[in-house]
Amino acid sequence: MNGCKQCGPTSQSQGGAIICDCIGANRQFVKSTGACLCSAGYKPKDNRTDTDSIDDCELIVKSVCTVDQEVDLNGNCVDKAQSV
Repeated sequence: MNGCKQCGPTSQSQGGAIICDCIGANRQFVKSTGACLCSAGYKPKDNRTDTDSIDDCELIVKSVCTVDQEVDLNGNCVDKAQSV
């Protein structure tokens, strides 16, 4: 049966809306779980785990590597000689 579902404690909706909006900035509502997780390209502030939260998420900033460096699996710049 279709019907209204209540938004969770980390989201809200305007009267008559069919979706919930996350309270924290740069978060996306996951309808299947009712959670508000960081949107793609964003991470929780202070390197917290990405759990359902009202806290804002911040942009993931990648390092710009020099020509003698490459990016490791964690997104860090490392000397090419170290990565071999």
